[in-house]
Amino acid sequence: MADWKEEPWEWFNYYWTEFVEWFEVAPLTAQILVIIGIFTVIALTIILVYYIAKGICYVLTSIGKGIYKLFKGISTAIEGKPKESEESPQSQENQQLNYKQQKSIERVNYKFPEVENIKAKSPGQVSFCSECGNAFSEKVINTINSRGYAFCQQCGNKYEVNPIQIQI
Repeated sequence: MADWKEEPWEWFNYYWTEFVEWFEVAPLTAQILVIIGIFTVIALTIILVYYIAKGICYVLTSIGKGIYKLFKGISTAIEGKPKESEESPQSQENQQLNYKQQKSIERVNYKFPEVENIKAKSPGQVSFCSECGNAFSEKVINTINSRGYAFCQQCGNKYEVNPIQIQI
């Protein structure tokens, strides 16, 4: 009858002794390569465990968000509230731009039939927020140049450029 408490230890002890005897007899280059291989396997195992744990965390957060949206939809349906429209920020910006363009078209007064009035944005050399005094980033300056307005990244203050009229 086998003794199950001692057998695993005997198995490990036998193979460990065989490995140590082989390692001592092997040439120095083989010993160095074995040590490098052992450290490589350990490092790759740690990396693999890290990415598996990270993947499990992503899956669990996705499941949690899905359950949250499910219960939010159920509670909205039970309460009878109208569903909130989820428009993209780009479509809201486009609506704002269209509204501003319509307003600017209404404001233009033609004095002479042969002369056209053109509105042009003239931001000049704007580089600081008038509210908090922080310097605008290059992205904010480019947004001011293209749209005529932008929001400060530090305080959220809206900076708007007043367009000028050019007669041709």
